Amino acid sequence: NGEILWHEGKPVFASYSRDCGGVTEDSSAVWNDPSTVFLRSRMDPYCTRQGPAPWHWSAASADIAGALQRAQLLAPPALAGITVVRKTPSGRARELTLTGAGEPVRLAASSFRFAVGRALGFNTDFAPSFDLALSASQGVMGSRAVSADAEQVTVFCREFLRGLNDTGLLGCGKHFPGLGEASLDTHFALARISKSWERLSTEDLAPYRALRQRIAFVMLAHASYPQVTGDGLPASLSSHWIKEILRQQIGYRGLVITDDLEMGGILAVATIDEAAVGTLSAGADMFLVCHKEELVRQAYEAVLREAERSRDFARTVARAAARVLSYKARYPILRRFPATPSEAKISRLKAKLEQFSAALASGAPAEVAAR
Repeated sequence: NGEILWHEGKPVFASYSRDCGGVTEDSSAVWNDPSTVFLRSRMDPYCTRQGPAPWHWSAASADIAGALQRAQLLAPPALAGITVVRKTPSGRARELTLTGAGEPVRLAASSFRFAVGRALGFNTDFAPSFDLALSASQGVMGSRAVSADAEQVTVFCREFLRGLNDTGLLGCGKHFPGLGEASLDTHFALARISKSWERLSTEDLAPYRALRQRIAFVMLAHASYPQVTGDGLPASLSSHWIKEILRQQIGYRGLVITDDLEMGGILAVATIDEAAVGTLSAGADMFLVCHKEELVRQAYEAVLREAERSRDFARTVARAAARVLSYKARYPILRRFPATPSEAKISRLKAKLEQFSAALASGAPAEVAAR
């Protein structure tokens, strides 16, 4: 995720924050080599939707072109400019035009973010969204949700995950058990989804069952499902959803991670200390704290204190840590970078992508288009 900017005559990839003005750590705390060509830590007073961004990533055009090539994406020779041609309703870049020698190249901003992120060494993408594209959540989910039909969501997400795997990235199914019926944005409020277990099971959970062996992570939603649990706890704090449904009924054996614990959806029912301890106790392996460094430390210290106080909780944390370390050792993706593809392979992939796009544009189902 991020914003495409043009700063001082160079294309810039700004670290994601919702308003391009969020607070993040110094670049040295995020990437261990601040001299890396893609990282230049500085203040940028021109990113001013909600104030200046503390730091951003920038790179020479040739380095960005190289990153696109390594991600099997095309860029015009002698890349000279990047222009945002379409934005999402919230103002994030959706589609870009890359200019240079020869014809301009249109590129999804998400593909650009992916390519530069992979060049930085990132090995995980918290995507795709398994959520159904229903009318209740249209204003919240936007283009992240692709279909109201669970089978179509499964087909799309399967191909998305295949693409991530082919380029050396782990994927994540989210937001479990489903935000398709959520009319509130869980960044700001706890969504209460009044949907029966029968409908959730046959609709929202279908992609998780079908793809349970293909995803390294499942991300938990900060939403409650009172018709299922009988309480107002979000799924991210619910042992019923994590242990009984996800682990036992669905049979998922990968890593379970929460959405950001700074989000209003979970802070509506718990402090960040309570949320960090509560989600691990409920069965999560990891949690995200994405913006404020002081809250990262606060959550860590809360977990440490509880582990020192409770032997049972200490064993819970030890089991979660063992699962994380086991996955890190198991996945070769986490230990290598993909080889630079040949020109022939790039041409074949480009042809397949054009065929896929043409088929979707003609109205063909995603499963047919993906063949």
